[in-house]
Amino acid sequence: MTDVLTGRSGGGHLGRRTAPALDVRVLRGRSAVFALLPEFDVLARRLRQPVTARAPWLRAQLVADPLARPWAVCVRGADGRLRAAAVLLDDELDQRVAHAVLASGGRGYRGGIPAVDGAALAQLARGLAEDGELRSVAVRLATLPDGDETRALADALDARIEPEPPIPAVVVAADREMTSYLSHGMARTLRKARNRLAADDRKAEVEVTRNPADVTAAMPVMERAYRGRDREHGVACPLDTPVGLARWRERIRHLLDDRCLELATLTVDGELAAYALGVRDGPRYGVLEGHFDTAWSRYSPGRLLEASMLERALADPSVESFDWMTSVASDSLLAANATEAVVTLRHSPRGTTGTEPNGRTNTRTNTRTSTRADSQADSQAGTRSH
Repeated sequence: MTDVLTGRSGGGHLGRRTAPALDVRVLRGRSAVFALLPEFDVLARRLRQPVTARAPWLRAQLVADPLARPWAVCVRGADGRLRAAAVLLDDELDQRVAHAVLASGGRGYRGGIPAVDGAALAQLARGLAEDGELRSVAVRLATLPDGDETRALADALDARIEPEPPIPAVVVAADREMTSYLSHGMARTLRKARNRLAADDRKAEVEVTRNPADVTAAMPVMERAYRGRDREHGVACPLDTPVGLARWRERIRHLLDDRCLELATLTVDGELAAYALGVRDGPRYGVLEGHFDTAWSRYSPGRLLEASMLERALADPSVESFDWMTSVASDSLLAANATEAVVTLRHSPRGTTGTEPNGRTNTRTNTRTSTRADSQADSQAGTRSH
């Protein structure tokens, strides 16, 4: 089913300029959303949305969960071209009220809503908040950059803004020597790890590949390291559920198809000690995930591998920043000289508890919802540290 809302943008906080009529449509169902993704991807790339907010990431999410019920709000100009779009997923874990979560990002990764200008974004907000069927749906938009556009979107939705832990990053300066970006304590940790390898007569090697066949072949041993690390810390592993495992596998495959993913491994005496997945996203290099085999903890293999990846990124003159793509605990961070502020927007349907007009929180009600995205974010905590 396709719902259509038409009207002129303009007025309000987002649309200060008079603009042509914009067509707002709500698309429902897997076939309609999959048909939208190629055009969505063109727009997202043109607007330099992060890889976590582009079609390969979304497609992996939908393929992994055949029961997911996606829908989208898209805004088109008079010429029919896509000017803004958001893809969402219904969530049924909270039986009190229907929920929808942003399909991009998830589990702490950056989300994104491509929009060519404020007028298009305002109309998209209208599609989310004013359509008759959507008035009973609570919408959660995570994890968006904390900037003027996101705050304007919150105003248009009458959504409350919830700060999230910032994403740490290394912003590359003129000096591209890795030692310039490491704390004294981290430099000492790396020296100690290398000294232990030498004292124990161990041979450590780092390899990086973008070859899809090599990465696919390494997935079973990567999976074991991922599960082992989480179990060592006593946390739920996302790979322990069928959907979580499928999402992890599909994400790797779709990002490989997009030619932006690479696998870095550190072996000790020929055995995998640590792996990390890196994503080249324009001038940004991101560490998608990293895990190590706890049997090799003595040599801090995750630290050594991350240091090698940072050094490699610094050697590339086209790389302007290096980050971990989600928030990482400060005591487990290799290096950082900047952070990116991110927030989550929550829009509650009319007549529900949890918020008051203008997005103020009702302190008498617990406004934290038990959505699938929330539980995924909770299970992610502690799994990325090396």
